Amino acid sequence: MNVSDLHPIPEQVGPDVFKRPKGIAVYNRATYARDMLVNSSCSYLNGGCEHICLATPNGPRCACPDKLNFDNGTECSPRTYTCPQVYTGKKGQIRSPGYPGYKNNLHCMIIIRMRNNQHEQLRIQLYVEDFDLQDKYDYLMVGSTKLSGSILSRYNRYTVSSTQEDLKLLFVTDHSVVGRGFNLVFSVHKAVGCNSDRPCHNGGTCVNDEYCMCPDGFPGDWCDHDIDKCASNPCQNSGTCVNKNNTFECRCRGYYRGSVCQYDVNTCRNHPCMNGGTCHSLLDAYQCDCVDGFSGDVCDSRKY
Repeated sequence: MNVSDLHPIPEQVGPDVFKRPKGIAVYNRATYARDMLVNSSCSYLNGGCEHICLATPNGPRCACPDKLNFDNGTECSPRTYTCPQVYTGKKGQIRSPGYPGYKNNLHCMIIIRMRNNQHEQLRIQLYVEDFDLQDKYDYLMVGSTKLSGSILSRYNRYTVSSTQEDLKLLFVTDHSVVGRGFNLVFSVHKAVGCNSDRPCHNGGTCVNDEYCMCPDGFPGDWCDHDIDKCASNPCQNSGTCVNKNNTFECRCRGYYRGSVCQYDVNTCRNHPCMNGGTCHSLLDAYQCDCVDGFSGDVCDSRKY
């Protein structure tokens, strides 16, 4: 039995187009074979789809139910996670939801409520202790400033002056890669003012005679406090930290190198020299001094 026996192919008579009776599908051999292949493409393991599999001539295509979208092309997740957060008080800590790490498809409105009952000029300071987002695709809006990527210095500071009761931060992520997230510390102060009699120190800028915009590492109303950059013990492997003007220096021990002594350059640590040979560590290599009777780069050849 062949395809035409199951689905007869009518012969066209004259110029009139063959009219199909209702409820009867008419196929030729090519379209029947193609449609059978298409219809079966979702029958095995639902085409690899988590929810909806759509059979197409080019193979199965996954789809998601309403209010869901793709995580990786086959799995679905809620389209948007909302995570409103409201902070009150004169100081506090703001972390991305789930820190360290965060979810995809976030749309978080974070509000710092200042309770400015006397309508004074207030100042909010944001200290960035950690900030690591997928560059360009995930971001945090602080006022009109868009923060993204990785901010390595834990002493970056963003200052906002406002008489409004609420300061809003918007955290948005896409559907793919995630980073560590962010960890911020905020504090609310009365704007003390700055002018020629009360200047901003250490390179700070006076904004509208209201407050000082301070460079990284110099907090205080007039940028007159120097943060101890060594307080967080940034030097690794027993390195010694030296606090300097707006930075720090690590003095490394032994064979450790790098800005925070993170690299071990002791090329003899794995004892490459054999048969009692003595290893001398070089910058990016080593040298073996062999005992009598042995030779070779690692003293592995016996002399005869």
